[in-house]
Order: sequence, then structure tokens, then C-alpha cells
Amino acid sequence: MKAHQIKDYLQTLDGGWVNWEKTVDVFKCGDPEVDVTGIAVGWMNYTWSLKRAVELGCNVYVCHEPLYYNHLDTDERIF
Repeated sequence: MKAHQIKDYLQTLDGGWVNWEKTVDVFKCGDPEVDVTGIAVGWMNYTWSLKRAVELGCNVYVCHEPLYYNHLDTDERIF
């Protein structure tokens, strides 16, 4: 499975109410064509949790909180 396929699948779960152009729920970095080896889920992007995900062979990390301190997470989207 490719990373963009995960993104596409997750976006089908929104029930039609999410404006994907204005939400903070986005993919922030990486190659959308990469083969997914594992998915880790966390509350925040702690350095230790990201390192642990890599140790476990995960190359996709899904978290609840934004990547940066600003909740609107206004940094540019990658894909």
C-alpha cells in the first residue's frame, strides 16, 4: 500500500463534513508514493515516539496534535 492510499482512505471517513482545503488534519511530509511498512499512532509527535515508530519499522505516523505549536499548523502541506 502507498502512503497516498492511506490518506485517500482516511479522507473517506469524514462523512462529507470536512473541508479538506481548510482543515489542520493533513499529511505534513514524505513521499506519497512510498510503500507503507507500518503505521504508528500517537497523541503528539514526541521525538521518543517517532524514534520508537522507526524502531518498530513504521514509516507512517498518525497523531492527534499538530506538528508545530500553533494549532492551526499553518505550515505548507506536502501532499
